[in-house]
Amino acid sequence: MRKAAIILIGLGILVVVAGQTYLSWQTEPERPVVANKTTLRNTESGAVVGFIDKLGARSWQGIPYAEPPVGPQRWRAPQPPIASQSTIETRRDLPAIRIVIKRSRRTNTKRSNRRQ
Repeated sequence: MRKAAIILIGLGILVVVAGQTYLSWQTEPERPVVANKTTLRNTESGAVVGFIDKLGARSWQGIPYAEPPVGPQRWRAPQPPIASQSTIETRRDLPAIRIVIKRSRRTNTKRSNRRQ
């Protein structure tokens, strides 16, 4: 009888620990990003509306600060963006910039076995 009680207590502890582990792996579903009218601002490029992020901060992400540097504008000073007649919604989360560093590999790493 005592052995069965110890096994049941052990199984109960195992179930609680497994349940807590499972719940800690679950993530909360992200709320959809919705434009918020209190974030409406007028800029030289036109009206811009942002959003309120999950921490409650007002955020404007992806505001164009210059025209894309294509064609003859490549490697030149940035040109101001063309003013927009409509409201620009800057409610997207931008991906983090990743820097990829490639290391060069030497193809000739064998030492020559010269006799001196």
